[in-house]
Amino acid sequence: MTQQALATPPADLVEVGRVVDAWGVKGWIRIDPFNTPDESVLLSAREWWVRLHSASEAYSLRVGRCRVHGDSLVVKPASCEDRDQALRLRSSSILVSRAHFPAPQAGQWYWVDLVGCAVQSLAGEPLGVVEDVEDHGAHPILIVRSGDRVLMIPFVEQIVSQVDTVARTLCADWGADY
Repeated sequence: MTQQALATPPADLVEVGRVVDAWGVKGWIRIDPFNTPDESVLLSAREWWVRLHSASEAYSLRVGRCRVHGDSLVVKPASCEDRDQALRLRSSSILVSRAHFPAPQAGQWYWVDLVGCAVQSLAGEPLGVVEDVEDHGAHPILIVRSGDRVLMIPFVEQIVSQVDTVARTLCADWGADY
């Protein structure tokens, strides 16, 4: 399998899945996407990058075919011809440029776009900056940090009333002492 290191990969790469294992004997791999397989950006984006295991460099990965298979995706990398080559990709991260994501519908946001947004209360009190978004089943939780203080704010319409990803701000019905 030939891989070509990119001198300067896009600055907006987002990890969207992981290679779980080889699939079959003809160089296919199985990927667990970080969202539902039928909604994965991997189905439409043909410019992928792979970060092997714990490496820091991302390599381009040309995709021959990609399709949904149960709760995962099966993919035929163009440069992967047999199972042994596919096995070398196991546990690797799959990344795609944020520019390849489809535009979200009104009232929907990509979590990656929320990270780094400043959060303030309805009274205008700064609460911190979104450090992460976690899925806890019922709804996502914003992990908001201000110094040593960490707030866990439910990301639901009743609490987060305004989201402006252009201005990088959120307004929440929440207090610093919650």
